[in-house]
Amino acid sequence: MGMILSRGKMPPQRDGAHFHFEIEPGVLLKAATEEKLMAAIFEWRTRRGLPIGDLEEEINSYYCTRWPSACHSDPTKTVPRRTPLLHRVTQWAAMLASRMPRGGYSLVTQDEANRRAQICQVCPKNVAWRGGCVGCSQTTSILLAQLRQLRTSHRQGNLLACSITGADNLTAVHLPLETWVDTPEQKAQMPDACWRK
Repeated sequence: MGMILSRGKMPPQRDGAHFHFEIEPGVLLKAATEEKLMAAIFEWRTRRGLPIGDLEEEINSYYCTRWPSACHSDPTKTVPRRTPLLHRVTQWAAMLASRMPRGGYSLVTQDEANRRAQICQVCPKNVAWRGGCVGCSQTTSILLAQLRQLRTSHRQGNLLACSITGADNLTAVHLPLETWVDTPEQKAQMPDACWRK
């Protein structure tokens, strides 16, 4: 059974802030709320190309190992959780940003992007990813817009994320096929109609 931070009361202060997180020795991030703290950690790691990790779990661990009285037990913490899709999309975007050639990617034609978008919008693997940390979603959305050079698709309202690859579909439909490589396991899970196959 794991421990989680009690959300009904303010956690202990450090350097004048109730919500804080030591991101590395000597670097303390501070925020007014837990959500803003998650967004600060998320942005700090994204800018450095580091894995996002499970922010909620890390914040719980940070407080509960230092101030156990600020926490309570949670029986659901014994069940391992999958990496949230938001974090997978962010990792996908960060990987593409780190590989992006000077001047950006050579995007496919708008007609090709629209053809792909038609496939993605009806795919059962096209699922929402912008849940949880609002600040995290906004930071990732800005990066994705840069990757696709602000291009859109007439299907953009229906394009979410690929639950198999962790790709943002609105961005992915504009990118050349060779921009990233899908694993054999991912390929096996893709529907037959997927344009990535």
